[in-house]
Amino acid sequence: MRLSDLPIGTKVKDPETTYYGMPIVFQVAAKNHEGYPENSVTLITEKLITLKAFDAKEPSNSDSNRRTYGNNRYLYSNIRQWLNKDVDSWYEPQHETDESPNANGVNYNYYDSESGFLSNFSRDFKKQILTTNLTVVKNTVTDGGESETFQDKIFLPSTTEVGLSNENNIAEGSLLEMFTTASASRIANPTTEAVANSTYTSTSLKDSSPWNWLLRTPVASQSYGIRIVSTSGGITNTQGQAGQQGVRPVLNLPSEIRVYDNPDIDGVYILDTRLAEISVPQGDIGVKTTKNNLLTYNITTKDQMSEVVEKVNGEIVNRKNLANGEETQVNLTNEQWDAVGYGKYTKSPITNLMDFSNINDWQLGYLWAMNGIGNPLTEQEAPQLALLKDYISNFQVEYKVEVKNGFRLFIREADSSGNLLKNNSFDIDDGVSKFTPLAETKRLYICISNLEEETISEFDIINQPFKIYTEEPNVIVNNLTIEMGDYKWDYTFDKRLSDDSDIPEIVKATKEANEVVLPTKKAKIIEAIGEDANESDNLEELANKIIRYASGTCTSSTTTLQFQYAGTTGAVNLRFVEITDIPFIPSKITLSLPNGSFVYKTYYEEDNDPFYPKTIKLSSYQSTSQTSVTTYNLKGDALNAVVSANLVRLPVQVSGITGTWEAWGRNDTSV
Repeated sequence: MRLSDLPIGTKVKDPETTYYGMPIVFQVAAKNHEGYPENSVTLITEKLITLKAFDAKEPSNSDSNRRTYGNNRYLYSNIRQWLNKDVDSWYEPQHETDESPNANGVNYNYYDSESGFLSNFSRDFKKQILTTNLTVVKNTVTDGGESETFQDKIFLPSTTEVGLSNENNIAEGSLLEMFTTASASRIANPTTEAVANSTYTSTSLKDSSPWNWLLRTPVASQSYGIRIVSTSGGITNTQGQAGQQGVRPVLNLPSEIRVYDNPDIDGVYILDTRLAEISVPQGDIGVKTTKNNLLTYNITTKDQMSEVVEKVNGEIVNRKNLANGEETQVNLTNEQWDAVGYGKYTKSPITNLMDFSNINDWQLGYLWAMNGIGNPLTEQEAPQLALLKDYISNFQVEYKVEVKNGFRLFIREADSSGNLLKNNSFDIDDGVSKFTPLAETKRLYICISNLEEETISEFDIINQPFKIYTEEPNVIVNNLTIEMGDYKWDYTFDKRLSDDSDIPEIVKATKEANEVVLPTKKAKIIEAIGEDANESDNLEELANKIIRYASGTCTSSTTTLQFQYAGTTGAVNLRFVEITDIPFIPSKITLSLPNGSFVYKTYYEEDNDPFYPKTIKLSSYQSTSQTSVTTYNLKGDALNAVVSANLVRLPVQVSGITGTWEAWGRNDTSV
C-alpha cells in the first residue's frame, strides 16, 4: 500500500535510516498539508531523538544577549544547518558573528563534531525527502519583526503547526492534523538512546517520562529566547545555547511511497523507499549450463537511469544503456564463459596468508637463536613475531608452511610470556609442512635451517622466504552482480555441464568440480581413456570402472616362501614383499628393487598371459647393458601369492632391499 493510505498517527520507519544506532521511528503527522508540497505526507519523529542546543553563543555579536545566550533567528541557527547537512564537517558560518555549537559555545550536548543529521538517512530515503516552504517569525528586538520564508528538507515545527498560539499574532504555517489544541497531543518522551547519549543529566530525564522539545519559533520580544513544548504539552521558552531540550524533526515524503502491508512486532510499518528496483530478487539463481541468458531482468526507477554494468566474479562482462523498465539478458562470450569455474564453490583457497619474503623479516629467526626461548621477545625486538601472534587468532586449526625443499622447519610454541610449551621440527621434502598448535599456545617462534635443532646458532639460520597460511574450503566464487550508479544487486549461480558438452569441457569440469559432473559425462571420460562404460551406468557403477592408482615403498624379506610356477605344479623358494591396505583390489602391480648395478622387477597383471590369467613375471635389469631378462613366470593366486585390497604378497629375487611399488585397479570388489 501507499504511505498516504496510513491513518494519521501511524508509526513508520526505514530500517536503514538510524540515529544512535537505532531506526528512527516517525509518525504520520499530516497528508497534503496546506502550504507543504503537493501530494505529500508529513512525518514527525515519534520521540525526541536527541538533545541539542538551538544555537551557540556568539561572543562577537553586537547584541549582548546573543553573546551570552545565542541567536534565536531560525534561518541562521546551528540546529537548522545540522538538520539539513549530510557531511561530517557540516558547520559553515551563516553570518559574520556566527559560531559552531562546540563545547565552549553551548551548555550541554555540543555537536560541532557530529556528522550532519541527513548522513543518518539511507540513500533512497534521503533522495525522496521533499523541499518544503517554511514561514518563521522574526523577533522585534534585533531582526525587524514580521516573518520570513525559506526552504528546507528537514525542519523543526512551529508553535502554529503543533496547536500552540501564534507568536506575535503571526501564523507560521497551519495546524498539522496530528496535533490539536489539547496539550496531550504534544507530549513526547525521549528515546532510550537520547537519554544515554546526553551530557545533561537529571532524575527527570528518562525514556519513560515526557521531556520538553524545541520549536523553530523565536520569542518575538527577545533576541535569544526559543519557544519549546513543555513536559506537560504547553508552551514555554529556553535560551539558544542551553542544549537541554529534545529535538523532534519534521519532513515531507511523496504520497506514493510504498509501505509494506503488515507492521512489525512493535506496530511500526516499514517504508519501501527504494528508488530503483530490479525484477529478479537477489540471491541464488541456480544451475547455468550455457553462456546465454544467465539472467533476464529489467530495472525500474523513479530517478534517472544510468549506465548498467554486469559483472561475473568481479569482472565486467557487459555495459548497457537501458531505458526505464527495458528487459535485457546477461549473455557472455565464449572466453568469458570459459573463465567461469564449474560448480558453485572453489576448493581450499589460501587464506590468512603471511609471506615472509623480505630478508629483513628474518630478524624473527635470528632473535630466536640469539635470545633463546627463556628470554621472551618484545614487539620492538621482533615486530614480525607480534604480527604473527596477532595473525593467528585461533591456533586450534591446521596451518601450512611452505619453504624451499631440503630445509628443516623449526617451530617453538610458547605461552603468552614466552615460556616453552613444545618444540616442533619438520623435514620439508615436498615444500609443504603442516602443524596444529597446542590449545595453550599464544606465541610461535619459527626459523628455517638445514641443521639439527640443538646445533642451531645465530649464524646457521637460513635466509629462506617462507609462507604460513590456512585453507578454508567451500567459498562461493561464481557470482553475478548488476550495478547502476550506487545500486548493486547480487546473485550466485552454479555452472554445470550441458547435455551436449564435449570431452574437453567434461575434463575441465572434472578437474574444477568433480562432484557436479553428471553420470553420462563421466561415462564419456571413462570411455575416452579406453575403459568400458555405459551412459546408463549410475555413479556407483561408474566408480567401479574408473582406474585407481596407488604407490609407495617396500622392503623385501630376508626369509623365503614357496611360489608356484605358472602352467605347472612345481614351486620355487623366493624372498617376497608384502603391501597392506591398498584402497582397492589391484589388477596390475609393479615392484622395483635396485641392488648395485641391477634393478630387480616383479610384474603382476590380470589377463596378461594366455595360459594363466593371473601371472607374476620376475625379471632382472642391468643398467649398464640396458638388458632385461625374465627369470620366472609364477601364479598370482596360488600357494603364498596374494593379491587383494587387504594384502599383496609377491615374490622378489633379492633380500632385504628397499624399493618402490605401483598399483592400478578398480573399486569393484568382484574383480
